[in-house]
Amino acid sequence: MSTRSRLAWGGALVPIVALLLGPNGDPAASARVAPGPRAGLPVTSLSQASGAFEQQLADKYAPILYMGAQSEACDSDGDPFVPGPVSLVLGHPEVLLVRGPQAMTIPGPDAQDLFLGGTADHLDLPGNPKSPGCQFETDFLSFGGGQPVTYAHVAVEPGKEGLAVQYWFYYYFNDWNNRHESDWEMIQLTFDEGSAEQALDSEPVLAIYAQHGSAEKAAWSSAKVRKESGRPVVYPSSGSHASYFAPNVYLGKGEAGSGFGCDDARGPHNRFDLEAIAVPTLVHEEGSEFAWLTFRGRWGDDIGGHNNGPTGPNTKDKWLQPITWAESVDRENSLEVPEMRSLGISPTDMFCGVVSSGSSLLFRAADYPVLTLSVLGVVVGGAAVGTGSLVRSTRRSGRLEGRAPELRKPRFFAAILVAAWRVYRAHWRPLLAITALLVPVAVLVGGIQQLIFENPPMATILDAADARGVSIVLAVLYGAGASLPFLLLATCGVIAAMAQLVRGDQLSVSRAWTAVLRELPTLFLARAKALLIVALLFASLIGIPWGVARVVRWYFIEQSILLDGADRRNALNASAGVVQGQWLRTLGITFFLGTLGALTGPVAASLLILFTGIPLWLINVFSSAVYALLLPFVGAGLTLLYWDLQERREGRMPEPAPAALVSVPTEAD
Repeated sequence: MSTRSRLAWGGALVPIVALLLGPNGDPAASARVAPGPRAGLPVTSLSQASGAFEQQLADKYAPILYMGAQSEACDSDGDPFVPGPVSLVLGHPEVLLVRGPQAMTIPGPDAQDLFLGGTADHLDLPGNPKSPGCQFETDFLSFGGGQPVTYAHVAVEPGKEGLAVQYWFYYYFNDWNNRHESDWEMIQLTFDEGSAEQALDSEPVLAIYAQHGSAEKAAWSSAKVRKESGRPVVYPSSGSHASYFAPNVYLGKGEAGSGFGCDDARGPHNRFDLEAIAVPTLVHEEGSEFAWLTFRGRWGDDIGGHNNGPTGPNTKDKWLQPITWAESVDRENSLEVPEMRSLGISPTDMFCGVVSSGSSLLFRAADYPVLTLSVLGVVVGGAAVGTGSLVRSTRRSGRLEGRAPELRKPRFFAAILVAAWRVYRAHWRPLLAITALLVPVAVLVGGIQQLIFENPPMATILDAADARGVSIVLAVLYGAGASLPFLLLATCGVIAAMAQLVRGDQLSVSRAWTAVLRELPTLFLARAKALLIVALLFASLIGIPWGVARVVRWYFIEQSILLDGADRRNALNASAGVVQGQWLRTLGITFFLGTLGALTGPVAASLLILFTGIPLWLINVFSSAVYALLLPFVGAGLTLLYWDLQERREGRMPEPAPAALVSVPTEAD
């Protein structure tokens, strides 16, 4: 149930709380000091109210923000949420303060209502973070958004030398992979001096920009720290508001497993000259305008997981221990995604879109577990039914084994699968001997993968991501990419074996590989030409439909070379000629067989990475073994489809009832 539907009777407790706290000047005033974020943390030696020197120092280095500009209202590009004052939400009648597990609500809470608020309290802004639409942007503007403000916290830390100036940014909404109401971000400048008065006559020595749960640092004198009139320039990423030193695209990881994706700090930008408001470290009085600084609850709805609103600045260790925090930051660079452009499409944007979609899919699965399990059940059930049907079809066709073998013939789709299975069953030893090439290759590829993943730059990527899901994606992509040439080579070995069977020869592993190696230059050049043309068509964006059409038309380049002797000049045309007039049928069957052969290995590898501690190189070996087991069936099925298409082109149609393939000679080397 939404907290907005609960009765607003908690406001009656405010006078009682005030009485318990005691009057001003009473010795009990020490009880009104907001507790620190962690028990036992030292308190700052600065005065409890920010003075003139603190405000002057805050004004001198108030940051300048360059934020992504929208082309129109509610546009997905850019960022409409400018850092503003907390008065955006305090005192507004549509905002609720929800107190404790009893969910007592106070509509339109002010700073005094938040005074000493507990960790079980939270604010509830209008709207649904899981499905925000345009409401948060519209409300932000109607609530008075657009006034660029930053809260400056000037603090020292007992036992540590130096002084810190923290600039905290309050954003009304976080619209990244993890969407939530309110967002607190910050940067910090560190000085060698011990007071604001002394710091006014010097310069910072270090700049630290917070990014999700981590941070990046740079020497103030470094050219990396961009400045305007001596003030630091910050590039917040659109949606997530992580602070960066330059307007690029970066890989970012949300806190507490809340997503991994691209932080886009590119332009075009809107420039914001922030007004600095110096705030005290500790607040004693409920009547203070900064009483909200003592609030330890969430600044957004508490709806579970990555959609929870964040807690405020005073709950962070860096609030009372700014120098200790600065010393703990050791990262001097962010992981930049290279900006790449092609004709009509940006590979960078495509990559970021895939990463974002993957994170969103995982979040939706977590948000709707019943629906997710139902969908998985349907998929697994469908696969089980399909497998059962295939097995039953194979058994029913057993009575036809006495008929003469005929590989080149038109078949219905189910009959192609049955025939491929019977070829595999009759010749599994030599066929597996052909595809066994993939296993030693996988050992080599896995060893290289181990070296790559444990050393920069890949080790840096994994460390920055710090997420199991990222390891899965990178490991699977690497394994598939590195093994692809050998996978194609093994497929050619199966096709060469099918050529022996159609001639009535005994299946010979050595003769199959001899045929492949003899035609290897032709196979490589023809397939490379096809891949290049398709890649150019896809890169042009407008040519994607033609690229898809050619992927299907050129699916049988290897069969045309190894079975019919086509050379590299006419192999593409030979494959296209077979498919002509049968494009949709070819697409359906090749998609099924290709998906079965291409995805089973990566899915198995992903499950092992998720649920076991097996090393990545060993998982890659297992994935390749799965490929080796499936490839004879897939390769035989695609070759039978090639012959099926040829026979249909010549006018021969399949018999009404699918016929089974009889066993043929099984001798091997």
